[in-house]
Amino acid sequence: MMSTVLRLFAFLMLLPVAAAAQNFPALYDVYGVASDDSLNVRETPAPGAPILGTLAHDEVDVEVVARHGNWGRVRVGEVSGWASLRFLQAQSSSGYPLSRILQCSGTEPFWGLEIIQGSYAQFLSPDDVGPRLNVAGLVSAAGRPDRWRMITTATNTAPGHKLTAVLRRQSCGDGMSDIEYGLDVDVIVVTPGATTHYAGCCSLTSN
Repeated sequence: MMSTVLRLFAFLMLLPVAAAAQNFPALYDVYGVASDDSLNVRETPAPGAPILGTLAHDEVDVEVVARHGNWGRVRVGEVSGWASLRFLQAQSSSGYPLSRILQCSGTEPFWGLEIIQGSYAQFLSPDDVGPRLNVAGLVSAAGRPDRWRMITTATNTAPGHKLTAVLRRQSCGDGMSDIEYGLDVDVIVVTPGATTHYAGCCSLTSN
C-alpha cells in the first residue's frame, strides 16, 4: 500500500514539471527542413489545410503561442496559423522569463512598449516617444507562475516618469488583425501630472 502511495506521490510531483515544459508562448527555431524547402504554415492544424504562408528552412525566433496535438500556433505576416512541431525545436533559453526582448502594443489609442530586460523599457504613442526607463527583469507573481510584473526604476534624465507592466500568459488579440498573441498585458504609465492605464498584447520577438 505504501509503495503505491509513494508512486502516486512521485507521479504528482512530476506533473508541474511536465506542464511547465509545455508553457507558451515560447521561442522555437525551424529545423529538419531541407535548404531548398520551407515550412508551411496552415490555416488549421491539419496536413491538408490551406497554406497561409511559409517559414524559411533556417528561420529562428519563431514564437509559438499555443499547441494543438503536434501543431504549434505561429505568426506569419499579419496572420496566425499552424506549423508542424516536428520541424520546430524549442530554444534552450525559451523558459522564464520568456525572452529578453518583449514587444507590447495596443489599440484605441495605438501605443507600443519595448522592453529589453536588464536594460530599459520605452513607451511609444503616435504623439510621443517616452524616455527610456531603467528596468531589471520580469518578476513572477507569488503562487502564479503564469503572471509577471515589471517596474521601472527612476532615471536622472526622466524625473516624474514611471512605468509598471503586468503580464499574463493567455491568448490575446489586438482587435485589428488576425494575429494571436500569447501574452496579455496591462501597462500603467506615470508622467508628471498624469497616470494612464493601457491594455494590450505582448510578443517575445521584435518581428
